[in-house]
Amino acid sequence: MSDSQPNIWQLQARSDISGLEKALLHSDANIRKRAAAALRALDRPEAIPALQAALKKETDAEARMAMQLALDDLAQQPQRATEEEVAVKALVRELNDFRHDPEKLIDIMRELGNLGNKLAADSLVLLFNDQTMPTKVRLAAAETLIKLDSAPTVVTLLVALRHKQWRIRRNAAAVLGQLKAEWAAVPLSKALGDENEIVRRTAQAALINIGTPEAQMLLHMAAQGRLKTKPLTPKNADRLVDRVPTGDEDETPPASANASQQKKADDEKS
Repeated sequence: MSDSQPNIWQLQARSDISGLEKALLHSDANIRKRAAAALRALDRPEAIPALQAALKKETDAEARMAMQLALDDLAQQPQRATEEEVAVKALVRELNDFRHDPEKLIDIMRELGNLGNKLAADSLVLLFNDQTMPTKVRLAAAETLIKLDSAPTVVTLLVALRHKQWRIRRNAAAVLGQLKAEWAAVPLSKALGDENEIVRRTAQAALINIGTPEAQMLLHMAAQGRLKTKPLTPKNADRLVDRVPTGDEDETPPASANASQQKKADDEKS
């Protein structure tokens, strides 16, 4: 046991858990008792192992009682969540409460993205995978997952669509089209204004292959010049895109996409 005289009040004021744990082994029983009381007052469950070890060695009745009281209290108190965690959990609950209000859901996800806490990731993945949700809600979930650096592989295609290398943008557009990723219609429509012609043609083929009313409307708007098509690049694009094929494939849209394009052209002629 240590013989130096620790200042228990100062240790408590500084929330010095390590110092108070050492004081539990002091030669002075009064110091040990006061250290246990300080740990109890600070409500720090991480001190439980040190209190348990000290209690096994303790011979003074009053110090033993102080340690036992501290253990009893701390065992009933879970770790206090941070204010941010409390806010995230409240917003996650709201995701469920407002499932039938797309605009509210998008606002909630925007707040979750701003908080940047990964506690929300699992709920957002479930929302993204829910095919009964409007595409704009699924897209908002994907964007939020990207902000949280917790995006599943398919969502990283959205990041790849904005990458500085045109081959990666082209590959992402092609895969999204092959997957018929309805939620990605708007990002693909922005790629219709890509600086690279191959990327533009691949994005167009992807939208044709997706074939939803929204995708068709976006193609029509782009043809009339009524679509804003300049994509944005997130700061973490280079890192996340490592999970997407970089490929040196043939520099033409995929055959399946070309077939869809030809079919549409034939339909228009008939």
